[in-house]
Amino acid sequence: MTDAKKRANAKWNKENMKTLSCRISNSEYMTFKKYAEDHGKTISGMLLDYVRSCIKDTV
Repeated sequence: MTDAKKRANAKWNKENMKTLSCRISNSEYMTFKKYAEDHGKTISGMLLDYVRSCIKDTV
């Protein structure tokens, strides 16, 4: 990927995307990580699916 494309992607992301995060205990993290893996997902993928399911009828 060219530097120009990287800059364009970074600019688009800054203008159009947000990052969600939360703090949880290490044991909760490990439990959720295993849960996600057991379902063939990453933690990010699992959270993204959940957020989208919560808002699907509101947008």
